[in-house]
Amino acid sequence: MFAVLSAANPESTLFALLLALAEAKPLDIDVLTPNSTIPSKGVVVITQSTEVAAAPQFVQPYLQDLNTWPTWTSWSKDRDPGATWSFAGDVGKTGHSMTWDGKVLMTGRLALTAVNDNAGIAYDTWSGHSKDPSKGRITVTASEVGSKVEWQDVTQWGFPASLFFPAKKLDEMVSADFVVGLGKLKVLAEADAARAAAEAARIAAEEAARKAAEEAAAKAAAEEAARKAAEEAAAKAAEEAAAKSKKKKR
Repeated sequence: MFAVLSAANPESTLFALLLALAEAKPLDIDVLTPNSTIPSKGVVVITQSTEVAAAPQFVQPYLQDLNTWPTWTSWSKDRDPGATWSFAGDVGKTGHSMTWDGKVLMTGRLALTAVNDNAGIAYDTWSGHSKDPSKGRITVTASEVGSKVEWQDVTQWGFPASLFFPAKKLDEMVSADFVVGLGKLKVLAEADAARAAAEAARIAAEEAARKAAEEAAAKAAAEEAARKAAEEAAAKAAEEAAAKSKKKKR
């Protein structure tokens, strides 16, 4: 599991052994979805969520573009300055992946297994040399605030690994990383939403100003036309009055 390795000692052969033992049995889950059947024993299910004051379309880009993950997840240069990342596949498409290597983060790979339009993603994570991945998903749903973002990870973690590294400890460790990541994601998405709102307000203000200017110009033109018409009518009336006066004198 990506989050687990980020907090583990990279030189710990014990942890590597525990990881291998924990993943000895595959989860037998193709893609983690809300409808996935999760084993009741031998797994650790971590779930964290947050409310984001931004519509789902401002959250989704950060989820489906793995190039952004080192900027908002807990697993970043801040934690492991010497770590490196590489990316493959088309952004926003199933199969898009990233691979990392570092002294603290160790090695691993994450690949998207599902990309849902403004509704989140699902992924597989391979840690170290593990053959079977843990399963994760980040779901985005519209809410009164803007969006509810839920991050869930399911990892095989049964006996004997759980004997040396309790599931509760694993949950606490990964949950802490999820909270950090969701917090950064919230800040980024809300900033993007605020910029979009400001831009929309600017465009609306410019449009309103343009419309007001057009209406003012139209009003001025109408007033000018009315003035000219009045002058012409007055001139014509004056001419007619003069002609009548001249005719009477004759």
